[in-house]
Amino acid sequence: MNGSAYCITIAELAERGVKDIPQEAATTKHLVYSSPATLSYNSPGAQGFGVKRAGLAIPESVELVVSSGCCGRNSTIEGGAAGFSEKIFFLRMDETDLVTGRHLAKIPQAVKEIADFYKPRPKVVVLCVTCADALLGTDMERVCRRAEEENPDIKVIPTYMYALTRESIKPPMVAVRRSIYSLLKKLPITNYQMTIQGIQRYSRVLPIEEPASPDYTKVLSSTDKNGVRTADDRSEHGTFGGSVNLLGHFAPLYDSCELYELLHRLGFAKTNEISRCKTFEEYKMLANAELNLVLHPEANYAAEDLRRRLGTPYAELKRLYQADKIHKQYVLFGAALEQKLDDAEFYEAAKERVHCFKEKFAGCSFSIGQTLNAEPFELALALARYGFRVDAVFANLNEGSYPYIRQLALVSPDTKLYLPASPTMLNYRTGQEKSDFSLGRDAEYWLPDAANVPWNSERQPFGFDGLVKLLDEIEAAAERKSAK
Repeated sequence: MNGSAYCITIAELAERGVKDIPQEAATTKHLVYSSPATLSYNSPGAQGFGVKRAGLAIPESVELVVSSGCCGRNSTIEGGAAGFSEKIFFLRMDETDLVTGRHLAKIPQAVKEIADFYKPRPKVVVLCVTCADALLGTDMERVCRRAEEENPDIKVIPTYMYALTRESIKPPMVAVRRSIYSLLKKLPITNYQMTIQGIQRYSRVLPIEEPASPDYTKVLSSTDKNGVRTADDRSEHGTFGGSVNLLGHFAPLYDSCELYELLHRLGFAKTNEISRCKTFEEYKMLANAELNLVLHPEANYAAEDLRRRLGTPYAELKRLYQADKIHKQYVLFGAALEQKLDDAEFYEAAKERVHCFKEKFAGCSFSIGQTLNAEPFELALALARYGFRVDAVFANLNEGSYPYIRQLALVSPDTKLYLPASPTMLNYRTGQEKSDFSLGRDAEYWLPDAANVPWNSERQPFGFDGLVKLLDEIEAAAERKSAK
């Protein structure tokens, strides 16, 4: 630590490449500066939809947190503020439990007591376990089976709040997305009115690798060796008739999002989101969807699990803020289904909104944090391509960001990257970066004098609608700033 916060220009970062990521960006190489989570006086896992709240996404479920007292405390604070505390119960581990694992024998009885107490009787009890059981090597699947045997009308599933696996390939927020769909099982076709009888499933859909140019045609038209459904297996009307699941978020998209209409135009009769399911019976219907559409990369593991277990194909659509890339992504997605997906009205409206915004805010500059509904580098790239100056990005690095970083280096090479987890950020002087706007809930801390747009709502922005809403929010922030 040399007395200043570590930063690197995007041009330098792109030149070093993904195989030479700065050590300051590797959280396994140094102490972690817990910013900006500590600004909220709570654990980062307890903010928004952490593991505990995410587990409650299953309708008619309650949760049993099996932990030491300290791990449960943040849930009590957050649960009270967010309004889900009445659905969380605790089985507190003492020191003997931590050594012997004797608490595991108490779980079936705890499930029974919760089910008898809670009104109406829950359909599902979600177990949330912590690092203590990770270190004990607990087989939670077995524990859940035992709890179900003693409570046959209750489904019991595990979720893992293992902070020590945060750097693994299946960190807690990836694992919990799989867990909440783990109860889905194929329903008899006669019980599923949205599915056209006789239509089988696609063979396989692979996630895209290059965000800027997804090749849906290649992945969706592949034919299974067993001869099951291909893109030609549509109804005589050229539609699919079934439903599609949107995976990835724990709250729904904005109702105004064009994706709903576009999926309808593709022939899907219904678009499902787990957050819109009101009952457990409705949740179970997700199993018979024609397609799973991944809107958050952390849901790819869940989608792959559903493909393996249920044969449901999946594709990934990324959240983008570059209007031409959003359009291209929709076109390719439609082409993969051998249909022309007409998004012209939404595309033209978004381009017009961008044009007006550029005229009104020409010459303005931005800095971007990481606590927001966007991939920070993609958002920086979008703003730079629209002609704005992007002074700084405050975000942790991952390999998935490099396609955007390489493109950003071409249009905005001098943009600085600060690494919020680097201990050198202790030397960052609040406000040392100057921009007209800061985007992200955390960015307000780094640039307190800029007009801030948190852009961190639970309802999720997506597509052209998300882009337009973001520009509206920026304009509103500018008006608030000028009114002071």
